[in-house]
Amino acid sequence: MATRKKSWERWGDEEVSALLSICSEDENQQLRLKPGHNSKVYERYSVKLREMGIFHDASACRDKMKKLKQDYKKTKDHNNKWGNDQKSSKWYDRLDALLGHRPSFSGTASTTNSGTLVWEAAETKDSVACELYDDDEVGFSFGLAQAVKDPTPAAFAIAEDIISPFTLCSNVSSTEKEKNTPTYTFPAPQPKLESQWREMEWTEEQKASLMKTISSYRPSCHEGTQARVLLLGPVGSGKSSFISSVQSVFNGRVTNRAMVGTSSTSFTKKLQSFNIHGQKGEDPTGLVLCDIVGLGGGEMTGLTLHDVLSVIKGHAPEGQKFSPDQPVGCETVGYIKKPGLKDKIHCVAFVVDASKILTYPKDLSTTFRLLRKHISDLDIHQVALLTQIDLICPETAKDVTQVYKSRIIQDMMNKAGDLLGMSTSYVVPVKNYSSELDLNVNNDVLLLRAVDHILQYTDLYFQDNAPQHTGPKNDLGV
Repeated sequence: MATRKKSWERWGDEEVSALLSICSEDENQQLRLKPGHNSKVYERYSVKLREMGIFHDASACRDKMKKLKQDYKKTKDHNNKWGNDQKSSKWYDRLDALLGHRPSFSGTASTTNSGTLVWEAAETKDSVACELYDDDEVGFSFGLAQAVKDPTPAAFAIAEDIISPFTLCSNVSSTEKEKNTPTYTFPAPQPKLESQWREMEWTEEQKASLMKTISSYRPSCHEGTQARVLLLGPVGSGKSSFISSVQSVFNGRVTNRAMVGTSSTSFTKKLQSFNIHGQKGEDPTGLVLCDIVGLGGGEMTGLTLHDVLSVIKGHAPEGQKFSPDQPVGCETVGYIKKPGLKDKIHCVAFVVDASKILTYPKDLSTTFRLLRKHISDLDIHQVALLTQIDLICPETAKDVTQVYKSRIIQDMMNKAGDLLGMSTSYVVPVKNYSSELDLNVNNDVLLLRAVDHILQYTDLYFQDNAPQHTGPKNDLGV
């Protein structure tokens, strides 16, 4: 049985990243970075870490946050006087975002021919030694990379502020991980765009108009009374959160319609279909969002290509649990042998996390492209949702209307398109409701625009599959 670590024990990079992620989601804005002011806050952090398999007690969380805050202050003062210093800036951007400041793009960088900055890390423990870190803190700077005597740059943080605490595919060996480690690049720091590169109207009137459009939507084909959209994406990409967020907009308050998890394994275990209900007193909309277990690396975790296609073709019954050892087939309880249009999927929305795009395994792109090929062969249109945009752009986190002025979000949308093998025109950014208790009209507009985007491509399916009428029938029905 694992035991809790004492406050003086070393923290690994993944553990620190997890702690900062939890801290960033905490609603206690005034308490989260004030060690000793509220022991319950740090006890809660400890509990959440334990749920992730990380064992540090409340005092350890308190001491680590205290140390990180001290380092942040020293780094900021140092930067103001002498410029950016790689030695003390490991967690600077993450902490700057937590403290409500614009992140500083610090560290050593070299420029490629395309003008893109490639971040380089120090090669030895000695090269990061400075007055801000004692021996223990230098150790946590390298995290798991410190297990080897001469860690390579790829082994530790290059884009530390957006690296997930967990890898996507848990059954990949450390050797394979090192082999598949991508080269992390970030665009050179640039000011935001002067105008939106996609037209958006951020008003209550626009929200009301979009809600009316979505509520009144009905498929153009009589046989299918509702449009069924399947959300596909890696574990933790925000599929369930998107469903809950969309329903929250129509409910007028934040609710968790689809159960959402926080671990590195998929919380959704079965096929679930969610009818998106209109506002109180209105009929259900013509939209059904279907949730399914998250994808893994080269092999899909618990989900095979055969099973995905069985869902899309309408053979898989509602509530079907997926296992590679028991593929969906004629012997499956509830198997739909001759699915009608109402049983099939009419559009697929791929969901990817903006804060993890640079750290997804390389073979995930192969998985996506294979899926897209087979789905396209079924004449089903596909779009993509880019989630967690607030984690990569603090300005957008504060004001979502800045989303289409953000160069980093624009760049990540392009990278999402590259990952999926689709044009950026199919990709839309969203900010799901996670820790909020109240709705925000601008965030609602962004979510509703994403739904409207999905429905436009869903409707193409019904247009392409509309019944063919050869002419009016006579009295005999011929």
